[in-house]
Amino acid sequence: MNWLIIICLYFFHSGSPIYGENKPSAVAIESLYQQALHTENPDTAVNLFKKIIQTAPQHPLAAQALFEIAQYNYAIGYYHTAIQLYQDLINTYPNSKVCHQAIYWCAASYLAIRQPSKARQMYEKYLARYSALTELVHLGIGDSYFIEKEYEKALRAYQMLIRLYPQGSSLPAAYKRMADCYRILGRDDKAQELENKLKQKYPQSIYTQLVKPTATITQINPIPETPEPAQQNYVIQVGSYSQQNNALALKMRLKKLGYPVKISVKIINAQQYYRVWVGPYPDKKTAKKIANKLKAQERLEYLIKKYPEQ
Repeated sequence: MNWLIIICLYFFHSGSPIYGENKPSAVAIESLYQQALHTENPDTAVNLFKKIIQTAPQHPLAAQALFEIAQYNYAIGYYHTAIQLYQDLINTYPNSKVCHQAIYWCAASYLAIRQPSKARQMYEKYLARYSALTELVHLGIGDSYFIEKEYEKALRAYQMLIRLYPQGSSLPAAYKRMADCYRILGRDDKAQELENKLKQKYPQSIYTQLVKPTATITQINPIPETPEPAQQNYVIQVGSYSQQNNALALKMRLKKLGYPVKISVKIINAQQYYRVWVGPYPDKKTAKKIANKLKAQERLEYLIKKYPEQ
């Protein structure tokens, strides 16, 4: 995709029209953009966004089109390509309305490929320029330190988020991550205190569900019950992410296409993963048919799993 950006930059700086004197009108560009946004085929949308960039690189929607292509690559897990596209946008359209989003998502992409120091550089670049979304930026900075196992620094970042945004939507995530840090550092009392606060203040949060219940006599010696036979269904796992935003992006994309989608959270070696599941379906044959369709049309690799999990 880099050749596209090179061509666009050439005509952008030279001032030469790509198609001679047949420069598309602003109305035509707006029409292309709306068509791309509302098409159900992602490949068609990407091609329309490319056309906008090729034919009108100086139009305000060219930056938005480039951002949409980058977001598509992010959503399907092509993080290296997404990073290149975000960087191209930042460098080519530094004054565009989506530049701040490109910086944020570029940082998120670096986190997704486990390059925390580069992610933190982008987050700090963001904080130096913008005021919107900074709650999520502070959360990302904390996550970058957590990945590096710099747990004290991660704690300070999460604590700053809580101080700056006492009513913020990211507080459940911050409390849970702080508790995880304290557990790793051997400070179980602090971890328990934060987990209790999380349960009290955010009982419906997905992060509250990740807190392991405190063992009790009833839990250790449960009364035997005869389980009711459950119907065995199947789900299609199309992604597993360490960052919740990645899973949510894919979930939203597939829901727009009409698929039943859910996110399942699992903890492996003290790391939480957000698994994107399509389904459930009543039998493996049906699940396989849908999975092959997802692979062919959406370029998604898959894993068919029994549901509910044993």
